[in-house]
Amino acid sequence: AHPPEIRQKLRTAYIGGLSLEIASAQAGVPYATARRWSDAKGSGDDWDRFRAASLIVSGGGIEKTAQAAADGIANGVDHIRNLFR
Repeated sequence: AHPPEIRQKLRTAYIGGLSLEIASAQAGVPYATARRWSDAKGSGDDWDRFRAASLIVSGGGIEKTAQAAADGIANGVDHIRNLFR
């Protein structure tokens, strides 16, 4: 089991705009665990909704949100590519 501080670190990084893959790697948490935590919508803690709202409120609007999603995908691809080097 991971301490609550690790889950919060991962959540903060993801909501702040990192892809879940990158945020989980930085927090030292397996991706499967990160995915399970982020999918816990039944608890009222919808990470994806908070992430979208955070990006919009930060002044980026829909365009910045779309760009952040594209950047997250590109970062994930780079991370996977680096794993095979």
